[in-house]
Amino acid sequence: MALAEHRQGGSQRQHLLFIALGSGIGAGLIVSGQLYRGSAAAAGEIGYSLLPGLYEAPLQLGLPGPLERHLLGWSSAFLGPDGTLDLSSALARARFEDFVAAFHLIVHNLACLLNPEALVLRWPADPRGELLAALRARWIGPLPLALEGARLGSEGALKGASQLALAALERELCRNPRWSLQRRTGALA
Repeated sequence: MALAEHRQGGSQRQHLLFIALGSGIGAGLIVSGQLYRGSAAAAGEIGYSLLPGLYEAPLQLGLPGPLERHLLGWSSAFLGPDGTLDLSSALARARFEDFVAAFHLIVHNLACLLNPEALVLRWPADPRGELLAALRARWIGPLPLALEGARLGSEGALKGASQLALAALERELCRNPRWSLQRRTGALA
């Protein structure tokens, strides 16, 4: 999704942090225009992050991490039956403010660590962009950071996966000496 938002979503910045909220919390990082994958292709698994006071059980990939359980555990108080943000009660607004405060802390720390030009946020449960507006209102980071909403919606993941698959195919074809020679000389059979 980060790659697709960078290349097709309108955020043409060279250094971009993408965060997606849904059944979990994940991030993608674009560095110098390229997707950063990490040493085990697991960069961006921020749901496994810890905050003071969170239970530190052994972590297992594929299961919700401590940060995901902590933040998304609050969401039952402010998500309506249709799964979208519903701040119609005082309890919902209070829980949402707690959520925003914790999420702001995470974004602030990531921005300080990574120094992206922009943060692109995707949260289908918030079609009006209330989380993004709350982050903008609280932002006091030491460096400028554009806070943007994702533009590609649910097809962002498919578009990003397609771009990765095409890049892998091109690398494979370019390793083939016959294809590389034909490509360089323009003599395609």
